[in-house]
Amino acid sequence: MNKQRVLKHFQGIDNFLEQKRTEFAKVNDPDRFQSGFIKEKKYEIEQEIINDRKERGQKALEEIAQIKESLNTKTFKSPYSEIATTEDKLLAEMQQARDADILKAKLKLATTSNDITALYDKYGDYEYFHDIITLDLQARQNNAEAQRALSEINKEPEGLLELKQLESTVKFLSNNNYHPNGLEKNLDPKEISFEPMLDKQIIKF
Repeated sequence: MNKQRVLKHFQGIDNFLEQKRTEFAKVNDPDRFQSGFIKEKKYEIEQEIINDRKERGQKALEEIAQIKESLNTKTFKSPYSEIATTEDKLLAEMQQARDADILKAKLKLATTSNDITALYDKYGDYEYFHDIITLDLQARQNNAEAQRALSEINKEPEGLLELKQLESTVKFLSNNNYHPNGLEKNLDPKEISFEPMLDKQIIKF
C-alpha cells in the first residue's frame, strides 16, 4: 500500500519522456537547423525532463514523510469515550486513579523486560498510563531489563524501515541524468533499467 502511494507520483513519466523525444525529433535535423541550435534545444528539453522527474520525486518524498509521520504518531484511546454525564466522568477519573495505583505497584514488582512489556500491552493504549510506565523506566537508567523494555516500547513502527529504503530509492532515481525505465511500475532499482533521455534513434518528421 505504501509503495502504491509513492508510485502514483511517477505515473505518466514515460509518456512525458516520449512527448519530449517527439519534440526534440522535430528540431534534430542538421539539414534544417544549425548544430548550435540543436544542441541548445537538446539541453533545454533535457532540463525539462530532469525537472519533471525531480518534481515528481519531491512529491513522492512528501508522501513518504506523511506516511512516516502517521506511523510515528501514537494514537491513544480516550478514557472518556463512553461517558455521558459529569458524574460518569468523575467515576471514571476515580477508577483511573485506582488503576494507576495498581499499575505503579505492579511496575515495582516487574523485574524482567517481559513483565514490563506485558504491563505496557495491557495499559499503554491510554496516554496517562503510557506516561507512568515510560517515566518509571526512564528513572531506572541503570537497570538493563528496564532499559530493554523501554527500547521495545519505543522501537520503530513496522513499515518504517521500508519507508526509509523507499526514501533513499526515490532520491537516487530523481537525481540522475538517465531515464529510469520501469519506474511507473516498480520502485525496486533491480527492476529498473536506465537509458539516455534523448540519445537514442529517433524517427524524423
